[in-house]
Amino acid sequence: MISKQMSTHVSRPDESKEFFTNERCHILEMLDNHNSEKPFSIARARVEPGITTAWHRLSDIIEYYYILSGIGFMEIGEEGFDVKKDDVVTIPANFAQRIQNTGEDDLIFLAICNPPFTDENYEDLERLIIRRLSLGNFDDFYNMQSSSKVMDYIKPVINYEEAKAKLA
Repeated sequence: MISKQMSTHVSRPDESKEFFTNERCHILEMLDNHNSEKPFSIARARVEPGITTAWHRLSDIIEYYYILSGIGFMEIGEEGFDVKKDDVVTIPANFAQRIQNTGEDDLIFLAICNPPFTDENYEDLERLIIRRLSLGNFDDFYNMQSSSKVMDYIKPVINYEEAKAKLA
């Protein structure tokens, strides 16, 4: 039975509204993500072959990726794993994350956020690191050779095991 408080309808997003983000992926909002009455938001993300999205986190938002097509490598905190069509990935709130397209075709997935995604909850960790480094907060900025070295600097903002325990 459908609640009288909720209206029914079919949403068909306008493909021409897909946009490219600083995160290095394309986003198409599937629902009105700015409607505060909805308990979640859904966006379709598209990552081109060979691209890795920027390290980022969503404060106070749990995110789920449902992989529609393609293959990739997902990193959440210090853990990494392969993903493919029909996988569902749970990303706890406040955790560093990124995904790499390891295939030859676009990696396409739904990003479902609860509560709904807002720009205010998005933190670009790569820009944060660069800003801190440029202010002289870390020694040896120019000698960093790998992303794992950069990860050593952002470990204080990630704690995957703690969040997994809270979700259990």
